[in-house]
Amino acid sequence: MDHDPTDPAGAPPLGKLQSDKYKGGLGAPSNSFRLDEGYSDETKSEAGNDGPLGNGFTLPPWLLSHTEPVRADLAFALLSTLRTSTIANIVERLTPLLHMDPVQKLPPEITAEIFSYLDPTTLLTASLASRA
Repeated sequence: MDHDPTDPAGAPPLGKLQSDKYKGGLGAPSNSFRLDEGYSDETKSEAGNDGPLGNGFTLPPWLLSHTEPVRADLAFALLSTLRTSTIANIVERLTPLLHMDPVQKLPPEITAEIFSYLDPTTLLTASLASRA
C-alpha cells in the first residue's frame, strides 16, 4: 500500500473525498442566514483535546492525526452515506454545541449589562425567545 508522504505518519490515505460537492473552507456567510458560533466553556474544539466522545467511543489516533479540513471532508463523506433520519438525529445532538443561551452561561452582571442596551420592545422579544 503506497503512503502519501504529506499524510501524518501511520495514517492510511483517505483519498479525495467528493471535493466537487463539498469545500472544507469557509465561504462568505449568507446575509439571510448566519449561525452564531456561540461561546462554550468546553475545550473539546481546542487542538490536541480530541479525547473520548460523550458516548464512550474513542476516535482512532490515525484519524485524529489528519488535519481538521481532512477530518471535516471525511465526516461529510461519512454523513452523506447515512439516511436522512439518522442525519437529523445527529443534528439534534450537535445543536447544543452550536447554540448557547447567554442567560444560562454568562454571569447575571454581564447579562444585565447587555440587556440594559436593549429597548423595551426588543427586551420583551428576547425574553420570549429565551429558554431560560
